[in-house]
Amino acid sequence: MKKIVVLALLAMSSCLLHAQDWSGKVYQIGRIYPGWYVTNAGDTVTGYFYHGNQSGNQQSCSFYKNEMDGSATSVFKPENIKSYKVADKIYR
Repeated sequence: MKKIVVLALLAMSSCLLHAQDWSGKVYQIGRIYPGWYVTNAGDTVTGYFYHGNQSGNQQSCSFYKNEMDGSATSVFKPENIKSYKVADKIYR
């Protein structure tokens, strides 16, 4: 029974580690990708986000209504929204 639990935990951790790829092979830092954010009121807004580095994405996010916009429509800090998703990464 212990072996099954250990194998299950290893399998789950393997999936979690692969879920967010920071290698740059799939999603490159410095590009804009589709995503969404959840307002503090609970509404979900879709659009595009600048994909920054790992620590920068935790400090703020730049939202674009249109992928081709030259400048961000809004810049959010953690206290401004509940969560957001850019590329394959979700921040809460």
